[in-house]
Amino acid sequence: MKRTRRILALLMAVLLALPLLCSTALAEDGRHTFVIKNNEDGYTYLLYQIFTGTPSTNTAGKVVLSDIEWGNGVKEDTKTKVYNMFNLTGDDRCAEKVAEKVAENANNDVFHTILTSLGTNNGESLQNAISTTKGTYNINGSQSVVGYGATGLAPGYYLVRNTVVPSGATYSDYIVDVVGADVAADPKAAVPTSAKKTQDVNDSLSAVLSSTQDSSDYDIGDTIPFTLTVTLPTNYANFASVGYRLIFTDDLSAGLTWDGSATIYYGASDTTGTAVTFVEKTGQTIDALDGTQISVTSNYTGGKVMALDIPNLMAESMPAAAKALQGGDTITVKYNATLNASATVGSFGNRNTYSVYYSSDPTNPNHVGSTTPDTNVVFTYKTVFNKVNESNNPLTGADFTLEKFVADQNGAVTVGGVKGKWVNVTQLHTGSGAANPKKTGGATGSTFEFAGLDDGVYKLTETTTPAGYNTIDPIQFTITAEHETQSEEPKLKALTGTDGAQFTMTANLDAASLTASVKNKPGVVLPATGGLGTVALVGIGSGLALATFVVLIARRRLRVE
Repeated sequence: MKRTRRILALLMAVLLALPLLCSTALAEDGRHTFVIKNNEDGYTYLLYQIFTGTPSTNTAGKVVLSDIEWGNGVKEDTKTKVYNMFNLTGDDRCAEKVAEKVAENANNDVFHTILTSLGTNNGESLQNAISTTKGTYNINGSQSVVGYGATGLAPGYYLVRNTVVPSGATYSDYIVDVVGADVAADPKAAVPTSAKKTQDVNDSLSAVLSSTQDSSDYDIGDTIPFTLTVTLPTNYANFASVGYRLIFTDDLSAGLTWDGSATIYYGASDTTGTAVTFVEKTGQTIDALDGTQISVTSNYTGGKVMALDIPNLMAESMPAAAKALQGGDTITVKYNATLNASATVGSFGNRNTYSVYYSSDPTNPNHVGSTTPDTNVVFTYKTVFNKVNESNNPLTGADFTLEKFVADQNGAVTVGGVKGKWVNVTQLHTGSGAANPKKTGGATGSTFEFAGLDDGVYKLTETTTPAGYNTIDPIQFTITAEHETQSEEPKLKALTGTDGAQFTMTANLDAASLTASVKNKPGVVLPATGGLGTVALVGIGSGLALATFVVLIARRRLRVE
């Protein structure tokens, strides 16, 4: 019964479509050209004549079709189903009476119903397809149009089916009337759109996340929030008879670890969300239902592709919020990932790419398209400290710790007017597998690298001082970074490191690094106990004592005399 109602609706749609593409100009030879304005290769469009008749112009100046008969594109059993749908009997079982019934009902979608009712499974209810050919066509004697076209069409109403598209493209569906005039039509293909966003935070200033954006920077060990969205196509309701499939695929580079859970929100009114599970599909395939399979590979060495397959978003088993979705609504998935010890430190960053496979044909559940991949980037940086002596030569025998200032309302320290605490970078990276610092040359090295750092405020402390040198005062410095936040391919634009006046930090954008020399000054050399210095001091002291004794004796003699 549902199927017959759809066929009824599609026939209504035929007449409703008349004002959409109808022209008031009648072709002189009674034959017409139809062209779909699509200049891309790889498409196939077929036309089916639904009704035919005699074109004429009514009192309102519009071209109409009278003496309506069935077109040669409709099979006999389809006609019978339509008659039965309208309870037509006897002489009323004709195309004209069907058209009258259709005209009585004017509240049906025009473009999808024919495809879902007459066009399912490559036109099982249709016949006598008219092929189109890509080329340049003259429309109404004045307009030159490039596209897929057919000429010599008899007056009537035609259904146009898009049966083949290039890989990943979306099928279009529409009804077009050819009533005494040439027609140039735009492809009526509605596609979903998808995007991946993250949020950033400078935790030396606050714990407040930024608005969603295309890039961020974090410390190794940090938890990073991600948001995946897909906005449903405007013709979403047209898929009611075949269902609507969505496959979220998220390709994470080796430096990102999915935290294992996700929540999906079906539309803006769904504030509660539903827990969902993504499954790793790296190196596997996903059944595309049309006899082919989607190969799942990562774009990144050591990367992982996580996938969520929703076989039918319209299924009765779906949550109420999902069943209430309409065309143009946005579905959102939120999850967290951790920046791990395999993170890339450099301008390439830790990339992650998201796309969605979706039902692309409202007449065939086997056809699947894909959205344009959207790339998100997480940056992380490193500092390199070269230990040098007073002559700027490498100096061995030192060790350092690096601390980051983390904003905390309950913190006992205030930096730049912000309350917080100092946290050892090694502690920040606990559990990540990262090792800081990395000392070049082992125990005798003089270069110290701290990798996997976010922007923020840091403090470098010398914990072991080379023999014969003074310990440096702790050096506080700030890392500041600038990266594109709204871009298809976000780039690192600037990286700076500043402190008081103890060193100058040199940036290398490609390496995402800041390098500085840390200088130690030698201590004052004091003489050893019992050495020649002591003898000299004793001699000087003895001389002074003897001189004092002589002066005192001389004064006594003067008094006696």
